[in-house]
Amino acid sequence: MFRLTQIALCLIIVSLTFSHFESMYVASSGDPDITGTIKGLNRRIADLQVQHSRHYIPPLIWAKDRGVYESNIRINTYGKPLLADFRRVGVFDNNAFATAWVTICLLEAGRYGTGAPTPVDEQMKMALELLNSHHDKNRPPGTGAVDFWSQAFNQSSGLWMSQPTNILSIITLMDDALPWDLMEEICKKLGPSFTEVCELLDFLKGAKHQLLPAFKIPADFDDTFVNIGLGCLLKQLGSRSPSLYQLWESGNTEANTVFQLLKTYAYRPLSASLANLIDPRTYYFARGFLEKAEEEGKPVSLATTWMVYENTTSFIEWVIDSGTVTSRPDLALTYYPSRYNFYWFVARTRFLIANRLAGRALPPFPSLRFVYEHLNRALQSRVTSDILAEAKTEGGKWAYFDDFLGGADETWTGKPKNNAEDRLFTTSMAVNALIATWTTQDKATRRLSWEKETPVGVMHVVQQAVSWLNEFVLRDEYKPLNAFFSGSVKGTSTLPFYYPVNFMEYINGTKIPLNDTHVTIDESLVLAMSGVVSEDQYDKMAKEPHFGHRTPTKFQGYNKSMFPFWSSAAYTYASNLLALSQFLNLAT
Repeated sequence: MFRLTQIALCLIIVSLTFSHFESMYVASSGDPDITGTIKGLNRRIADLQVQHSRHYIPPLIWAKDRGVYESNIRINTYGKPLLADFRRVGVFDNNAFATAWVTICLLEAGRYGTGAPTPVDEQMKMALELLNSHHDKNRPPGTGAVDFWSQAFNQSSGLWMSQPTNILSIITLMDDALPWDLMEEICKKLGPSFTEVCELLDFLKGAKHQLLPAFKIPADFDDTFVNIGLGCLLKQLGSRSPSLYQLWESGNTEANTVFQLLKTYAYRPLSASLANLIDPRTYYFARGFLEKAEEEGKPVSLATTWMVYENTTSFIEWVIDSGTVTSRPDLALTYYPSRYNFYWFVARTRFLIANRLAGRALPPFPSLRFVYEHLNRALQSRVTSDILAEAKTEGGKWAYFDDFLGGADETWTGKPKNNAEDRLFTTSMAVNALIATWTTQDKATRRLSWEKETPVGVMHVVQQAVSWLNEFVLRDEYKPLNAFFSGSVKGTSTLPFYYPVNFMEYINGTKIPLNDTHVTIDESLVLAMSGVVSEDQYDKMAKEPHFGHRTPTKFQGYNKSMFPFWSSAAYTYASNLLALSQFLNLAT
């Protein structure tokens, strides 16, 4: 599925490529309490990095790769304590994504903040070696294509395949060892009081058939461009530790080829080729943008280089301005459910270009100014309003933000209880997004400054949120959970075959008539929207049943069904470290 967050990541990379001024470490001169918190966060992050590799030992000794930062695959359960507690059960996952973002946050805290200790070379080296081990071995060495998981060679296909050792092992073990039929019979006898528990068992029973195929994935643009962005950042910081950039470069000697791959696999809805195919869920939320582009006769290509740099900017702007990112995040943010994370991704692009503009050093590419003007407007209007509206204040002293983890829990007696398990992460991301939206960094002093037009409310909420984070991030009241990644299906509202399609065929190329009612839905079936259809035609299609189901038209919230998500305490702490260090570096 086409990923909106992927577009934001690509914009960041191109912006980073044109940011070359040198960074230097700025010694702390701020609040000693915040400085102490930053040091504590730095220690926790280092403690969450795996120091030695080990293999999986059944049933629960997880395989761990040296250099990876802790993250776990969990199930979004909710309700009474028994189910809420199951959400805290995690399977250790050796993915590149969390490690890359933790590393980026640590580097940016030193580049844009103050008070953050410089990460030791060995810590950075282990992370970079881990990321280098995730390169796609099906391509020539050095191409820069990166997999979410490391690869193993498949003898039958002759290809290197990426898959998660721990979760595959535990799912297979459960499928073989547990008496599912007996548990199903017990559930039937227990009655409605145990409905939620039985739904969880049913979810786990279907995991082998529903999740295992989804865990076999190729290299993707998300991990690839986070890795490219990390390389750009290391190059800018090269004078501090040139060996780290050299280590990254050793695994990415032909990194420019990923831009060609991006152009090759770009979505081109107005093309006559198969490049005009898109996931039906994406078409549903993006159709207003696509219909307008066709009406105006504008070529659309998402997401490649310069022309597409403007296309993707316009698309992000449209998703924000239309309210789609808040009304249908289940579709617009398919794999990345936190809109605060998305806001930060977009705001970072604006921040990078704004710094170049402030220093009169913007390269002479009109597209960069186009990107800045459009993203700056969307961020300083709709995004800022959305973030401020979600702020919860406490005693006039603190402000915090919640997403969805723990938000639908209950006591044993059925009373609502908000366990706010993503409050630490969400609050830090809200701070990071607002700072990246409303500040620039002075090239000479390295200090961050609020823009003159910054609303007082923005500065006030940032200060209150930082005070709250400083008070609670190292305490035990709140869990450091997040949902930095998730499965694309989060209940019936996100099943692709519930949405209109005008293209059906099997993966072997056999075409299927659209009126065929005897199609078996499995991994061999390709469902898509081809090209762009008129608004009237699509509305008619949306009113018809699809495989016996009506098109879901409203987002009911994430706490309406169980789904897998990835959480990393290290990423939560790194996001907090970045927020606090940047706040300390704000000129007063």
